[in-house]
Amino acid sequence: MSETLKLIRTYSKPFVNYVKNFNCNEAEFQFDDELNLNSKGFYCKSKVGQPNFGDYRYTLLNSPVPIEPILMDYMKQLDDQGDIPTEAGEQESWISTYFFRFISETNIIQIGGYFTEYVDGEEISQTIDINDEETDEETMNILTKLHENGINWFETDFHGSGDSGWIEDQGKTNLGNLKLSSKAPAMDDLMYRMLENVAPGWEINEGSHGNFSYDFARQKLTLNITLVEDSEEEEVFASHKIFE
Repeated sequence: MSETLKLIRTYSKPFVNYVKNFNCNEAEFQFDDELNLNSKGFYCKSKVGQPNFGDYRYTLLNSPVPIEPILMDYMKQLDDQGDIPTEAGEQESWISTYFFRFISETNIIQIGGYFTEYVDGEEISQTIDINDEETDEETMNILTKLHENGINWFETDFHGSGDSGWIEDQGKTNLGNLKLSSKAPAMDDLMYRMLENVAPGWEINEGSHGNFSYDFARQKLTLNITLVEDSEEEEVFASHKIFE
């Protein structure tokens, strides 16, 4: 056990007794990605009172003992040893905030980090009649000719990522691959407008994803989109007993 951790344990008894007076289930010091304290004091996570984040009430309190510099030294020692990762989770997401947490109920100290992962959320489907969208006559003629040549349906995927997004140029039909945007550019514009109308911001962060399908006989364009949501996660790198 390092001398710094021993010193932390020395301060832990008066600190834990103090946080119990505020009904803190957990007491958490937070650090930025350079392992400097995010704020003076600690966050009291309590089941008592009106929740303001998830199922708990978080309150920023001042520490009764000068433990912050020691915690910061300990976090940087762990970093020097290679025990503080910069990424976590299945998506290897960047860790934006680190924590040093006291859990008095279980006599545990935890060191870990918070990160954001993107998960599939709500699925939306919408169909429009392209005649109702004032599609120009030239585009309608092109689509009619493609249908007369045996094409019954067309499908293409789209992806949002890095605050950008695109619809795949090449899609599939019952007769093989087709670059519909090169034959009927107005259809590409219509699909982008439909995306913006149905799911504004579909391209932000990791972006949403899905596909378009066009029924030539019915002249119906269908959008199927899966909205991507961000989820804050945490990972614990190390844990120790507060008191032996």
